Amino acid sequence: AVARHRRTYGTRHPSVAGALNAHARALVALGRLDEAEQLAREALTLWGSALGRQHSAYAGALGQLADVLEH
Repeated sequence: AVARHRRTYGTRHPSVAGALNAHARALVALGRLDEAEQLAREALTLWGSALGRQHSAYAGALGQLADVLEH
């Protein structure tokens, strides 16, 4: 799904960040925490650059990263 979003929207689009976060959540559930962390950090960077650090999506991405790091 992430690759499809990148092809469709480009690499810097908020939809890509959403797909990255969704994939990171799935990886956490599978116990693949290193991969999940990498994707969560990439999503956070995308949200920040696309929408700004004051946007609620950025805050959600911070929460996602915190969830990954707690495991």
